[in-house]
Amino acid sequence: MKTMYFKDLDININSGELVSIIGPNGSGKSRILKKICGKVLNNDIFIDDKNINDYSLSYKRNNIVTILDDNRYSTPYVKSELEYYLKLLNYTEEDIKKRTKEFIDYFKLENIYYKKFEDTNIEDKIYIKILSFLIIIPTIICIDDLLTYLNKDKKIKILNYIKEKNITLISITSDIEEILLFDKVLIMNKGKKDKYDDLNNILLDELNFKNNDLDMPFIYELNNLLKSYDLIDENHIVYKELIDILWN
Repeated sequence: MKTMYFKDLDININSGELVSIIGPNGSGKSRILKKICGKVLNNDIFIDDKNINDYSLSYKRNNIVTILDDNRYSTPYVKSELEYYLKLLNYTEEDIKKRTKEFIDYFKLENIYYKKFEDTNIEDKIYIKILSFLIIIPTIICIDDLLTYLNKDKKIKILNYIKEKNITLISITSDIEEILLFDKVLIMNKGKKDKYDDLNNILLDELNFKNNDLDMPFIYELNNLLKSYDLIDENHIVYKELIDILWN
């Protein structure tokens, strides 16, 4: 995939981009993902100039993943959940073993791999839910406000893997701090696009947040306060950078 185009929103998402969707409750965020996975019928989404409805079921199963916050799991065990979609897509036993071994090592799953889901906490349940889809290495992965359940290390692990594999990510979040990890931000309101731009451009205009009843990320508010006291002269969205500058 080179580009994904949403006709009704008039936005392009390029291959490998990480896009965060924010907006007030009822703004239409989840509806976008439901359109992508076919739960809501539409003719507005195009992948490489071809309507998403014209792609085969096989292509969509292997390349387009949507993970909803529905508290549903396919198996009672972590191990079988991680293997579930690989088996569904007819991966060979050899490929399944190779792929799961890679994930166990990369995502440090040794302590929970053989557990029952009922014996894991909510964070690990969500972690495995996401990884069970990510393991097929889709072209596009859409996540409906699930990264917010994860601690920073798990979240960054997932995003780093997505970047390494050049997967396009579209993620809804209710945690405004989370947008700092993304390339672009789409702000939705009343079912329409309010703003879509690079992260830095979104952050530069505080009205993007005020007009949609959203708080700005705390670190950016802190930046603005420090600039008002002439303690810094430019914004820094990485906490360590900001601390180093203030310390010096």
